[in-house]
Amino acid sequence: MASLDTKYRLHFKPYIFSHTKMTWFDLLEEIEKSKLTLEKNELSLEKSLTGTRDLLEKGGYSQEDGFLEKYKYCIKRIRIIDSYSYGEWQIDFLKYLENFPYLTQLVVNSGNSSNWLKYRSNNCIRHLSLYFDPDHCETQNKFLSINPKNIIQLIRATNQPRIFNLNNVKSFSRLSHLELNSYHFNWEPSELATIHLILLSLTNCTWEYPFSLSQFNTNNTLQALIIKFSSNNAFILSERFNKFLNNVDTENLSSIQTLVINFDAVPSTTSPIPSLETVILSWDKYLSLGVLTRFLNRNRYPNLNNLCLYGWLLKLQNLSEYFKNIDANHLHVLDLRVMTDSNSGDFSQRKLILEDIKHEAKRQFPNLKFKVCVI
Repeated sequence: MASLDTKYRLHFKPYIFSHTKMTWFDLLEEIEKSKLTLEKNELSLEKSLTGTRDLLEKGGYSQEDGFLEKYKYCIKRIRIIDSYSYGEWQIDFLKYLENFPYLTQLVVNSGNSSNWLKYRSNNCIRHLSLYFDPDHCETQNKFLSINPKNIIQLIRATNQPRIFNLNNVKSFSRLSHLELNSYHFNWEPSELATIHLILLSLTNCTWEYPFSLSQFNTNNTLQALIIKFSSNNAFILSERFNKFLNNVDTENLSSIQTLVINFDAVPSTTSPIPSLETVILSWDKYLSLGVLTRFLNRNRYPNLNNLCLYGWLLKLQNLSEYFKNIDANHLHVLDLRVMTDSNSGDFSQRKLILEDIKHEAKRQFPNLKFKVCVI
């Protein structure tokens, strides 16, 4: 950028600064620098900043104009990369972010349950992502180094479940895309949420009775459901997850158009090729005809167009038979990335089997975009 003239810098600036990441310390600095431009009646924000002002002064903040303020007309996504409980509970940073006219995406490294969000509101965020990386505590460590009594040390035990409740984000009026990583759900079905989600992505999330996934879709607006698990996650063996797979619960997921269920493969350390013998069998799911048929059940998923199943166990020889017993005419895309056993032969034999499977799929469902590969 420094080597470009003004014309080119103005052209590329919106692309370069559209996605921004920062620590909580950086964010607090930006808020402190912009305090003179805040509305005088935003007393709650000013009060929350008072408790950290001494720390901010000791932190050696620059007096130059803030980076966020300088490029706020370019920024569309902000990611807070470190976990800092004090900031979540005590700093109403979302009020400050409402000054960014094009900001729609927020990613937060949060070690807490979602209760802190019910004290926050925002009218611009459409895409919210919450995850936890305990290795990033830069702000916590910086403040502790100048605060020997640890008066703001709110480090959370990582072995406790992080609870998420959709009602905690009901004041995010425009929220439509929600991504959650390693949260637990247990709110009651009677707690109806007002959020109109379009996309829900869950990574290594768990739930317990009486919760069901349909509670994310009380307004029947959810179009895409993405569920991901690492293959050593015990929840994939649980009764609650099996009830979801087997359609035992009366799930209201009729609005779903795209369904993705992804189990990451864990190959053996002695073999580079994952197979039925080289994975931890007890943790993996077998893609049976019954399971596939239930995913294609039009009574449950009448609007389903795209079905993607990754990391499942499957004998390739069985897949051709599956196509003779299922109805996939309503699908646009069926994408399978499966692990298989040694009975499917070597690479060349598997390639021939896959070609036969694709031919059978084309014959049975000519309008279906079918993908299959062995991972």
